[in-house]
Amino acid sequence: MGQHLVEFSGDTHFDIKVAHELEGNQLKLEYKVAGAIEELYRLPLPINKMSHGKELWKKTCFECFFFEKNSHYAELNFNPLGEFDFLYFKNYRDPIQKKSALFKVLNISFQVNKQLLRSKITVEVPSKTEFLCSPTAILMPSKMTQESKSLYFALAHGAKADFHATQPIENKGFKVLCA
Repeated sequence: MGQHLVEFSGDTHFDIKVAHELEGNQLKLEYKVAGAIEELYRLPLPINKMSHGKELWKKTCFECFFFEKNSHYAELNFNPLGEFDFLYFKNYRDPIQKKSALFKVLNISFQVNKQLLRSKITVEVPSKTEFLCSPTAILMPSKMTQESKSLYFALAHGAKADFHATQPIENKGFKVLCA
């Protein structure tokens, strides 16, 4: 099963598809970016071992938002260099510190060439929970110029590119129900 992500401005030459699969309490996400990958990275990529990173949304990264039925939600960020982070929120853009992680990143892998970037991540999600998931992506040219801009991809957009807003994705996100 796959879903297309739509760029906010509609003006892009990149195509992003996201597929997901749930096995037990392991959620597997695969992002495929087709287009001029060399505009995003100098190839070959120096892929590092998995490591915790901060502020990954300030560069090219893949994301997935996990919205609970209450107003709590989590944001997963990861990038092709192997960095990842989970952020937790109690309300819209109201971060909270978790003493222990609700989610655990098990694996990140990337395959890249001049026209395709394939990224996969496996995340252990809490059991006995239900989430509405919304995959997103931020693509940022490696050489920013006045003409270049960050590209914001999501299943759907509201009036502005705001991945934290649930309304645009309520009918497009996918549900994850863990037994």
